Parts: sequence; structure tokens; C-alpha cells
Amino acid sequence: MEILGGLGLVLPGMLRIRTALTPLAAACLCIIMIGTVVVTVQTMRAAVAVLPFVTGALACFVAYGRWRVAPLAGSRASASQQAAHS
Repeated sequence: MEILGGLGLVLPGMLRIRTALTPLAAACLCIIMIGTVVVTVQTMRAAVAVLPFVTGALACFVAYGRWRVAPLAGSRASASQQAAHS
């Protein structure tokens, strides 16, 4: 699931296809990382949970950024913007 989430973060922006999947993939990775942190703290030392916590925080940052701050424009939006500037 983490590999698919990583692909969901990268491919929609590169290909400009279904760009709404980027924040969705980031939000799902946040949920996965929350579970990872909880399980890691319960089974190991809390210091080991730092890496999944930081990864989850970065995924939450990407999710918020792509939903609210700087959403990716889809292929239709970029085509209409190019037509308007021509």
C-alpha cells in the first residue's frame, strides 16, 4: 500500500491525469503512518517511531498543500489556460 501511495503522489502530477488523486494518496498515507507509529510505539521503543512519524507528517503536509494551498491543475484546466493565453 505504501508503494501504491507513493505512486499516487508522483504519477498524477507528472502525467496530469486525475490530479485529485495526489491529495487522496497523501491522506491515505497519513492514515497508514498513524497506524505504523501506534504499532511501533506499542511493540518497540518510542525512538524507533520517529521515522514513521516524520514520514506521516510530511504526507499530511502534502495532502493539505495539494487540497488547499496549491492544488494541481488537471489536463483540462491547463489546456484551457493555454488557450486563454494564446
